[in-house]
Amino acid sequence: MNPFVYNQIAEGSRFYDRKEETQEIIRWLENGTNLVLYGPRHYGKTSLVYKVINYFEEKDYICIYFNFMNVYSLENFISLYSKALARKQQPLQRFAKFLQNGVKSIRPVLSIDPNTGAEELSIDFDNSHISVLTLDDMLDLTEKLAGKDNRVFVFFDEFQEAAKIPNINFEGMLRSKIQFQDRERIRYLFFGSKTHLMQQAFMNNRRPFYQSARPVVLGLPPENETVEYLLKVFSKEDISISKECAEYIMQKAGNIPYYVQMLGSEIWQYMMPEQKTVTKEIINASVKIAVSHNSDTYEEIIYNVSEKAKDMLLLMANDKKTSLPDEERKEIELELRDKGITEFTDMQYYIADPFFRLYIKEIINGNGLI
Repeated sequence: MNPFVYNQIAEGSRFYDRKEETQEIIRWLENGTNLVLYGPRHYGKTSLVYKVINYFEEKDYICIYFNFMNVYSLENFISLYSKALARKQQPLQRFAKFLQNGVKSIRPVLSIDPNTGAEELSIDFDNSHISVLTLDDMLDLTEKLAGKDNRVFVFFDEFQEAAKIPNINFEGMLRSKIQFQDRERIRYLFFGSKTHLMQQAFMNNRRPFYQSARPVVLGLPPENETVEYLLKVFSKEDISISKECAEYIMQKAGNIPYYVQMLGSEIWQYMMPEQKTVTKEIINASVKIAVSHNSDTYEEIIYNVSEKAKDMLLLMANDKKTSLPDEERKEIELELRDKGITEFTDMQYYIADPFFRLYIKEIINGNGLI
């Protein structure tokens, strides 16, 4: 089995580093402080949060994880949030009654999943009247779950999407609830993949959540931790790898956890079942495979940006600066940032995906396609 994972939560031995960030988040949440976690995409925010959730659940605290990415309406939020609340509640029939009593305008329905045989909860909207009052009752459930003796930790993923729920000021309603909740019993952690939108939500003094949560910034992991992780994983698979090659993998992947896992996975797959020593030649071949596997996605990205944005990407990939006037440059920088193609850290923009950078630099630039 491939020991490297990406596109899913990294848990157990597959989660490396973040010891300081984990302890910092746990310490602040235990002390009753709400947090907002900032960090570029693929830096391991969700895996980190799951590690924190596991810690609190081992202490028998109630943890609610909810992802706003698939929320597109008030009804949709009610349905998905009900399921998130129900996820760790047993027996489910008792929770359904709790939900019905707490939110009078909805009708929870229990059914059996035909594939797993497990009991599951859904909301019957045909006989329900959904309004602002429904949301008001729904947001009160967190405090009711806590009761007098329990602690509840709420983890809102992709929180920047909450502002897009139509026909309602969701942020304003949630903020008003949190403001009067007992922080001894209820704490929140907000995070999301679009750093600039998360910053707008918590740093703009016209937004409801302005300065309402302590910021925690997630940067790149220490390089030595990444190298040690690679050495450890390959050695466990009886594969020989030098420190120099581990550093080379880290450099090619930009030391970004997601891409370190992706490249490690490609290298492991490339070597199976006969090769037992990682070399730079194998690493380079695996990089080319990783770029090739994502080439359709990269072509789509290129196709959907302006010509001037293509020119800027080419310059960025080759570590060059544009000569465009400031106003025009900023407009293109925002275009690329808003599309999730670039990130902004250390006072400069960079291409977020190191393999996309290589695609531009080594393939498109070499073939004269841009």
